[in-house]
Amino acid sequence: MSKIIITSASIVVGATTSGSITLNQMTPVSLMTSASVITGTTLTFLVSTDNSNYAPLYDETSTEVSLTFSGSPRAWGLPVKNLLGWPFFKVRLGTSASAKAQATYDAPLTLLCELWN
Repeated sequence: MSKIIITSASIVVGATTSGSITLNQMTPVSLMTSASVITGTTLTFLVSTDNSNYAPLYDETSTEVSLTFSGSPRAWGLPVKNLLGWPFFKVRLGTSASAKAQATYDAPLTLLCELWN
């Protein structure tokens, strides 16, 4: 049996990434932007095994895993197969080649994770 755990993070003004999201053996399944303040049109992911050294997340075809949008608020089902097993990750505005700094207001993110008992 599983249950859904809700956690949150923010991309603060001037930053290109959210704070670290610790999964504690949870599987991230959905992400929601809760305000119309996100700078840019693409979100990508950075992953880590030690919460210190982060790397851009790519799929099996060597394509950076991304979510594209126009406007906010918005909710997505996440690419679970790519995020599965990583204990830490961050959400980035833009891509590894072209990160964007958050302008004007902090951008809150809500994450739904599945925890199996």
